[in-house]
Amino acid sequence: MEPQGLPPPLVLQRCLHACARASGAAEHNAALDALLHALQQQPAAQWAEAAAGLSRAGAGAAARAVLEAAIARWPQAGEPVLTLAQLLADRGDAAAAAALLGRLEPGVLAPPLDLAALRLLCQHARLDAAARLARAHLRADAAVETTLEAIRLLRQGQRERDALAIAEAALHSKPTEARLRAIAGSLCMALGQFSPAREHFQAALREGIDLNTWFVGQALAHCQRYTDADHPDRRLLEGLRRRTDLTAAAQAALAFGLAKLAEDVGELGAAAREYRHANGLLSAARPWNRDAWHADLDPRLARSAPSDAIDSGGLAAVFVVGMPRTGTTLVAQRLARHPGVRVRGEPPFLEYVARQLDALGPRTGSRTLQQAAAFYAMQMRQDDAPADWYVDKNPLNLRWLDAAARLFPQARVIVCRRAPRDCALSIWTQFFAEDTYAFASDFAAIREVHDGAEALLRHWRDVLPLPWLEVDYARLVDDTAGVDAELASFLGLPPLASGDDAATATAITSASLWQARQPVYRHALGRGERFAALLPELRAAFPGPEVSPPRPPNG
Repeated sequence: MEPQGLPPPLVLQRCLHACARASGAAEHNAALDALLHALQQQPAAQWAEAAAGLSRAGAGAAARAVLEAAIARWPQAGEPVLTLAQLLADRGDAAAAAALLGRLEPGVLAPPLDLAALRLLCQHARLDAAARLARAHLRADAAVETTLEAIRLLRQGQRERDALAIAEAALHSKPTEARLRAIAGSLCMALGQFSPAREHFQAALREGIDLNTWFVGQALAHCQRYTDADHPDRRLLEGLRRRTDLTAAAQAALAFGLAKLAEDVGELGAAAREYRHANGLLSAARPWNRDAWHADLDPRLARSAPSDAIDSGGLAAVFVVGMPRTGTTLVAQRLARHPGVRVRGEPPFLEYVARQLDALGPRTGSRTLQQAAAFYAMQMRQDDAPADWYVDKNPLNLRWLDAAARLFPQARVIVCRRAPRDCALSIWTQFFAEDTYAFASDFAAIREVHDGAEALLRHWRDVLPLPWLEVDYARLVDDTAGVDAELASFLGLPPLASGDDAATATAITSASLWQARQPVYRHALGRGERFAALLPELRAAFPGPEVSPPRPPNG
């Protein structure tokens, strides 16, 4: 026998089943009334569970009625509100979902509901709403794993300032938590706050951060330009890499840090040895998948202009592409100075929709194309102030420009180029943790990717109807004002006054986060020539003219 006052589970299940199967209005209302009666003595979570079951059964209207009744009864119960928000978002009304969650009082969304709500908002690109919710509902004394996951979600949506505020609040209650120190340092780096970043990284190391997961030593070396060959960081990094418990990636990260320090102080021979050691470790641990690269590249070299381009709803997208380290971040930051431009970093969404469309084949219907375009546009527009242009600066999006032309025929393409030897060296001397950049550890692989990328870009320029602008890195450095004017004209933007520079307000998470924060300078020009005499593998892969003797950087 069931406990007094509680409806038998069977009764509740029968009510749910009847409500889900009701056909006419009268039958639906009777079934809904019976269900609401059966739920009367149940807690709010049970109401939410019942509504979720109705939604899965296709009875969305009944699910909403149950949830609205639950919210009226328990205005500050988290489960019904979150379930209704999910229902609204799934029906395409993410704004209403965000508004609903935004009305909750702080503390209502206790774990794990806080993370579930945050994931929901991030999934639907309501990033401003997600940031407000996280700051209102995520407790400073929450579990570290909860805090780190919230920060990860906000970082994906480029809400670094909010993520840093959450990290700093958590550090007030957990000042010795090494992972929070490491993530706070990384966020400070993205925001151009290099001195606080350094302090956080040093604290993380003092607190025994796991170097196999958090590459703090390498990050520390990128917080400044070294001028002293005997800087204490050299002894610190050399001591750390003598540990015997480090993975190849962790050892490589420390070697990259030491190489960067050596190069900063003009010790190019030592820098070359450290860079070679680092890349040897990475190449052995993470070999480049040549077949996967060509599986993406080769079929596209045979493609013509898409014949099924759609009216995507007017998203004004700008794709800044090219080989990594060709100035894509610098170009994006020059564009970010314009108030009508939103730079969305290096999102994975164009690749995602391109692969989905490839899997469906050439006969993809217009409805599917519209859905793909709507998904990408949602991720670009997000929920901050509307913009005239949305910039996607993922450099290897050069592979997917046919998908861009299919979904956004009004888009623009900016191609960044750089002297091949300089570009190759810059790639090789950068620590890339992602498997996508496994080619970066070997000059021969870099050459193959470079040549393939150039071939594909030439092909796209010939066949795609997208407006196209090429920017040379050397000219960007030598004639920044002239390139700025070309960029503005290309996008129909008004010219900016001299010194009008809002770029510092934009977070940078790419490998160029240090360089892009500095005034445009010439140091990187000719860097490949300075190292060529020390790196025969660079000369073999990228033959060039006779080089001058290596000289120290001029800052």
